[in-house]
Amino acid sequence: VEIREVRRRHNEELKKLEKEKKIPEDDLHHGTAEVQKVTDNLTKEIDRLLSAKEKEILE
Repeated sequence: VEIREVRRRHNEELKKLEKEKKIPEDDLHHGTAEVQKVTDNLTKEIDRLLSAKEKEILE
């Protein structure tokens, strides 16, 4: 849940910067895509760690 909250905050900040004309629209799209990529990677890593811990506990 925390990962999604951080993603949401970063995306909101990027949208704010674009709205204030501090970054171009292309950077907004690139930034949100990059944030999503990091979110996906972190989610996969957490799932991997949880799975490993479950196996360890069940042994």
